[in-house]
Amino acid sequence: MPPPTPHQRLAILLEHPERRAPEAWRSWRKAKLTRVQELLANRKGVVAARELSRALLQDPDFPRFDELMAEAASLKLRRDVKAGQPDPIVEFPEELRAQALQLEGFQLYIAEVEQLLHQAGFPSGPEVGGGSQGSPSRPAASVSQS
Repeated sequence: MPPPTPHQRLAILLEHPERRAPEAWRSWRKAKLTRVQELLANRKGVVAARELSRALLQDPDFPRFDELMAEAASLKLRRDVKAGQPDPIVEFPEELRAQALQLEGFQLYIAEVEQLLHQAGFPSGPEVGGGSQGSPSRPAASVSQS
């Protein structure tokens, strides 16, 4: 039997969401919400963000996961401030803080997705911000000296 492909390993890591029946989805959501709320109550924002990231990969349209991700991001920022790191949103106006927490939550989500893809065996993507080096689909502009 050949080894599982990266797609198959990712499905295993995510507990095969495509195989869940509607009743299984309801109980899975309830269990996931209970687990995340316990983590948040115990001030474990980063662990909660990991759980929520995996949950969002499986069920991206469930709005409660997004709401809890902002709470997890807030806990992470508070933890970082206690560890001596500056609070990046302390000087933001009140109306921008919610958006900043959504962005922080999205960054936590992306970090977990990258970790999952790495664990599943997908190759790393290209580095972002490569300057004028170009890409296979868009080569760098050449400068001619005449």
